[in-house]
Amino acid sequence: MRILKSWIDSKEEILRQKDDTIQRLMQETLHLQNEMTILRSQVTDLQNLKEKNTSDNSAKVPYLQKQIDTLRSDNENLKLTIKSLRIQLSDVESERDDLLIKSTDVSNLKPNDDLQKQFDRQKTENERHGIEIQNLKQALIERDSIIEQQDKRLLIDHETRAIQTDEDQSFVQVLAEPDVDTISKLQAELDDKNRTIKNLQQRYNDLRKTLQREFHASIPKDLNQIGSSKPNNATSSSPANLPLIHYDASATSQSDVDVAKRASTARQMTAVRKNVTFTSTTTSAAPTSPAILPHTSVESTSTKSQMNGHRSSIDGQTTLNSTNFKYLKHVLLKFMTSTEDEAIHLIRAVSTLLSFSADEERLLRETLDYKMSWFGKVSRHKALSSNINF
Repeated sequence: MRILKSWIDSKEEILRQKDDTIQRLMQETLHLQNEMTILRSQVTDLQNLKEKNTSDNSAKVPYLQKQIDTLRSDNENLKLTIKSLRIQLSDVESERDDLLIKSTDVSNLKPNDDLQKQFDRQKTENERHGIEIQNLKQALIERDSIIEQQDKRLLIDHETRAIQTDEDQSFVQVLAEPDVDTISKLQAELDDKNRTIKNLQQRYNDLRKTLQREFHASIPKDLNQIGSSKPNNATSSSPANLPLIHYDASATSQSDVDVAKRASTARQMTAVRKNVTFTSTTTSAAPTSPAILPHTSVESTSTKSQMNGHRSSIDGQTTLNSTNFKYLKHVLLKFMTSTEDEAIHLIRAVSTLLSFSADEERLLRETLDYKMSWFGKVSRHKALSSNINF
């Protein structure tokens, strides 16, 4: 009982450790999912900012280009106007020179009122044209300076916006690339942890069901058989009150061997208890007086034969209903109906229950390996089969 209790405690501790591992992996999975959600939102914001800046720059570039084209066309028109004014100025200057020549010629002649008036009027027009030409030159110079300043400012703004757009794009790319790598790494870790959790949960459920079936099928009956002389302890260890134990597949063969050993010990204890009962019965049935020895001997002989027949029938029923026989039947049935991979874990228990030798146990293991493998060692299998002695 103490060994069984320690074994149960150890298995419960393993179960708690498995549960803690599953809880920790689930918490890490939730944490990774939250981080991935945050990173995805950041990448989405950066992409939206990039698209917004790109759309703004794309909308402003045609407008600025249109303004530049308008200013250039105005500049060309002004240049044409200046050119035409210069031509007119040259014409006016040539006319003025002609008038001066004519006035010189007239001054040498006899004064004439009409010519003097015409000269004065022409001179006034020449002065007025000269003032207009000076004003136009001044306006043209100012307009040229304004156009140059606007051209410089528009070019600077265009270059600045282009540089800003390039910097924004590079910044978004620099920020987006590590986020993509981090998201892929976190996604891979999350997938690995999800697969680990699923595998652990699958193993947990399979081993839980297997241990529950094994424990309810074998261990409670062993306890009832061993503790038959103590009904109170046997009653208190019913299967309904036993805790659910979790164990891993690597410990299956060892636990089967332990149960087989306990069953063998129970069988030996039962045999000793039967021998003691039979001895006490025959001793109490012995004659107490020499005078009635023959009759008592005959009676005891018949009684002994009846008791032997009754005991043989009881032994047959006890053997068929014993825990060791039921466990042996259960193990052999499971061994014959299980797959090769599951049957490997039961080789040790079958060998212990049937008292196999080392060669027989190795033959059984190699037979299962031969069935599981693609290319088995057929010659070794046949040689071992021929060396078995019945």
